[in-house]
Amino acid sequence: MQLKKIEKNGQALVEFIIIIPIMLMLFFTLIDVARVIYYKNSLENELTDVSIYYKNGMSLSEINSIVNKDKDDNINVLINDNNQYTTIELNEQIKPITPGFNYIKDKYFNVSVKRIIPSE
Repeated sequence: MQLKKIEKNGQALVEFIIIIPIMLMLFFTLIDVARVIYYKNSLENELTDVSIYYKNGMSLSEINSIVNKDKDDNINVLINDNNQYTTIELNEQIKPITPGFNYIKDKYFNVSVKRIIPSE
C-alpha cells in the first residue's frame, strides 16, 4: 500500500516539473504584453504633450530634451510638417523580460504611436 502512494507522489512531481517551464514562459509573456500596453499608453500621453509643445512653437531639439529629461528610456520624436498636416510620431524600444524571447523575435519591442494634426 505504501509503495503505491509513493509512486503517485512521484508522478505528480514529474508532471509538475514538466509543466513549470511552460507556466513560467506564459507568465513572463503575460508580463511582457502588459509592459507593451503600459508603454504604449504612456507614449500616447507623451504624444499629447508633444503636440501641445509643437503647437506652441518649440523646436524639435527642445521637445526631445523635454521628453527624454529625467528618464532612462530613450524616446525618439519625429515631426513631419507639410502644408496641410503635421505628423508627430514617438518611438521607444522595450527589452523583453521573457527568457529566450530574442530567439523568436527581435531583441526589442518597438512601440510606436502616431498622430496627424492639421496645420494652421
